[in-house]
Amino acid sequence: MSTINLPDSPTVGDVHTVGNRSWSWTGSIWESVGTTGPTGNTGATGAAGATLANIDGGTPLSVYTGITSIDAGGV
Repeated sequence: MSTINLPDSPTVGDVHTVGNRSWSWTGSIWESVGTTGPTGNTGATGAAGATLANIDGGTPLSVYTGITSIDAGGV
C-alpha cells in the first residue's frame, strides 16, 4: 500500500483523491468519502401498512379536542 500525503493546510470542503479513494477536509479531520458501487434491480413493492389512526382500532387523534398542553415528562 502506498503512502497517502494529505495537504497540510486544507480549506473546509477540500477533497483529496489518490487512485480511486477520496478524502474530504471537515475542518478537523480528513473524512473518507464513500464510493458507490453498481446499482441493483429494484425490489418488489410491499403491502400497504395500517394508517396511524387505525393501528389499535381506537379513536383517531384528530377527534380529541380541548387539549391545552402536553406533559413532556421533564424533557
